[in-house]
Amino acid sequence: MKKVSLVVEKFYQNNLVFSQDYNIETDGRLNKLLALKNRFNNEGYEIATNDIIEPKYANIIIYYDTIDNNIYEGEIGNRYLILIESVLVKPNIYDKKIHKYFNKVFTWNDKYINNSDYIKINLSHKLPKSIPKQINTKTKFCVIISTNRSSKYKNELYSERINAIRWFEKYHPEDFDLFGIGWNDYYIKAPRLLRIFNKIYIVRKILFKIFGTYYPSYKGKVKSKINVLKKYKYTICYENIKNIPGYITEKIFDAFCAGCIPIYLGADNINEYIPDNCYIDKRKYGTYEELYERISNINENEYLNYLKNIENYLTSKQANQFSDTYFANVIYENIEKYTKNIIKMNK
Repeated sequence: MKKVSLVVEKFYQNNLVFSQDYNIETDGRLNKLLALKNRFNNEGYEIATNDIIEPKYANIIIYYDTIDNNIYEGEIGNRYLILIESVLVKPNIYDKKIHKYFNKVFTWNDKYINNSDYIKINLSHKLPKSIPKQINTKTKFCVIISTNRSSKYKNELYSERINAIRWFEKYHPEDFDLFGIGWNDYYIKAPRLLRIFNKIYIVRKILFKIFGTYYPSYKGKVKSKINVLKKYKYTICYENIKNIPGYITEKIFDAFCAGCIPIYLGADNINEYIPDNCYIDKRKYGTYEELYERISNINENEYLNYLKNIENYLTSKQANQFSDTYFANVIYENIEKYTKNIIKMNK
């Protein structure tokens, strides 16, 4: 049987990326990789993470959001790169000097796409055929579910999330809740030797009391993001970075699946992918006062129209490019086509 080695970060090894249990725990974040595995399996390939099928024994090597020193050694072979994370989180994998060591690079970044070396994929999901539309179950107004992070990178949106949180806490605390990781904790970022204390919970809690920043809207972590979103009418849905064309993550689709209207800020060409009648575009509102006035005055009929527009979109051909099966098919078919061309050239 032909073999595929999926090179991943150590955390995802031992085939964790293909674990249905872990996929459920993360609200279906790994559906695209399960679909990729199924597509290769159906075509007669065995696929596993690189600790199980080592790249040197594989017919095809796929790097998923990571690189290692092996890419610089020997011939390129049948090697490919999938770019999912943003340049904000993993800048090293976006170095084009590195990309020359791969036959093809699959990415969401519209600036890169040439349908030759760079192939377009989206951050994909298992798209539902219907969404919750019962307004009476939405007992709360607005929410953010996010990890507390910071960055000095140009166009980062971590700080803008903080602005939104602080505005609601000051002016409409009764209408806003915050969930996620890192909001009531403290992690040492430097120097490196002291980071060992990050593993000790009680130390982090003591440091938080001394140095931490308090967020009165914080309600804790969530087990299921979608189950929490179902209770809210709106969610602040900001990407990690703005003005990068094509960077549309799971954030807006999580809101869609929960029947929660997203207040979106991120990809500057979002309208090319998702109709603007499916979300509230933060760019249209210069202040949070203006934004709050808008969303607080949407009546029940208008709200239902948003939900109907979302459902119609999710079941449309336009949304198909964000489906997990589309993701798997694009990657498999491009790799298979390239492989066949190489075989013909070597005959």
